[in-house]
Amino acid sequence: MAVRNSAVIAPYQFEPEYSPGEMRTDSDTDTSEDEAIDDNNARVGNTDWCLCTNCSSMPLSDECVCCKETDAVTHRLAHTTLYVIENEGFRTVCLNAEVLRVSAIARADITSSRFQTSKF
Repeated sequence: MAVRNSAVIAPYQFEPEYSPGEMRTDSDTDTSEDEAIDDNNARVGNTDWCLCTNCSSMPLSDECVCCKETDAVTHRLAHTTLYVIENEGFRTVCLNAEVLRVSAIARADITSSRFQTSKF
């Protein structure tokens, strides 16, 4: 029983390839990623990036986001108030200590982790 080599399947035989116009170098990608990281790190420890004048200095670059930079927030605020902290729904859901406590307990139940109510 000899196997014929005419129908050999080679790995990556059907993978798409870049056209010459789509080719990009690793250095181009690294540069844009480095610039994005530098932009994010420049926000840490100050509020120069804030557009609404209500933001606080945050310790992590992921936390340095203004309400005016988030499309979902700006869309909802366009009809009601200028700033997210002025929105009644935000105050009720995000700033009420009891709502936050109940939400934390519910989340703990969902994730099946231990939760001590004495922390709140």
